[in-house]
This record gives sequence, C-alpha cells and structure tokens, in this order.
Amino acid sequence: ARRLLGRAITAGAYEAEARAVLAALAARDRRWGEAGVEVRRSLAAVGSTFRHPYPRDWLGEALTALSLDGPAPRADSLLTMALETRPGWASLYELEGLVAIRLNHCTDAAERFLTLLDFGMERPDGPDLVARCRRGLSP
Repeated sequence: ARRLLGRAITAGAYEAEARAVLAALAARDRRWGEAGVEVRRSLAAVGSTFRHPYPRDWLGEALTALSLDGPAPRADSLLTMALETRPGWASLYELEGLVAIRLNHCTDAAERFLTLLDFGMERPDGPDLVARCRRGLSP
C-alpha cells in the first residue's frame, strides 16, 4: 500500500489525503517518526476544497494513535499544527488534553477539556484525569 500511495503522489494524486493514509498506516505499525513526518506533510498539503476535502478520517486515526501511544512531545506539536489548519475540529482539543496529561501539564489539560464545552462536548473523566495529574499519578 505504501508503494502504491507513493506512486499515486508522484502521479498527481491529492497529496494531503495520500500522506494522511501513509501516516495512519505508520501509526498502526507504531512507527511514530514516520507517522509524524507524514502528518506534517499532509497538513502542509491540505487544500480543503470540494474537490480536495480535508483528510479528517485518516489524520484523525494517525493523530489519535500518536496522542494515546506515541511520543507525547511529538503528538503535542502535531496537534498544534492540525489545529492551525482546522481550529473547529473539537476532538483535537480532547487529544491535546490527553497529551497534556501525559506530559504532566495539568493546567493545560484542564483548559483543553474546558474548551470542549464550547463545542457542546464533555470528557466525563476529565476532572478526574486532571486531579490525578495534579497529584502526580499517571493516567
């Protein structure tokens, strides 16, 4: 699949989506460095038009895996980039909160979980995660 996607990009396929698929495949295999590179490339190529929609599903898969299991500093920087291209993507704030917990940035996590309320969403275990973070307990 990776080889075919590489050839598709060379042939002029919508790069943002192809790179997002490559990121998701790398994340599935826990190849965090490669997943991060492909997420960055995908975000750099995003056009977000009717002809070339934002590759939300594939990016979401890669960013979720990175946020939950990948290197937290890398996930944090990628989520920041993703929010620059799509600030209305509510679940990215949730992922940012979870990464902040992993980084022991408890106040940042609380702010991200509160941001979810602006979208009419709530993370029921958010207060508990922040409280555990403040006590120095792992999530």
